[in-house]
Amino acid sequence: EIWTSVQDQGIGNDPEELEVIFDRFHQLESGYRRSAGGLGIGLSLVQKLVELHGGRIWVDSAINVGSTFTFAFPYLREEDSAGLLDDLSSVAGEKGKEPWDGK
Repeated sequence: EIWTSVQDQGIGNDPEELEVIFDRFHQLESGYRRSAGGLGIGLSLVQKLVELHGGRIWVDSAINVGSTFTFAFPYLREEDSAGLLDDLSSVAGEKGKEPWDGK
C-alpha cells in the first residue's frame, strides 16, 4: 500500500465522534455552537472516492491537539499493470494522444 497523511492542529475530536465522522450529512457541531459552514458531506465524499480506488481512510484525533487523516491505496505492481497502459491508450484513441488534445 501507499499511505498519505494530512495533519492539522485544529480542535480535534472525541473518540466517540470519530465513529460518525465519515457519515454523510453528519455535523459534529449544531445550533448556536456551530462555528463552521458546510453540509457535512466532504469527508463522506472523500471516503467514497478513496474506496472507489480500492483504498481506505481513517483518522486519529485528540482534543486540542488536532487530527491526522490517513488514506492508503493499493500499490500496483508492474506485472499487475501489464495491459493497463494499452487499455488507457485505446480509450485515448491514438497511442500517446490524449483525449482532450485539440479541444
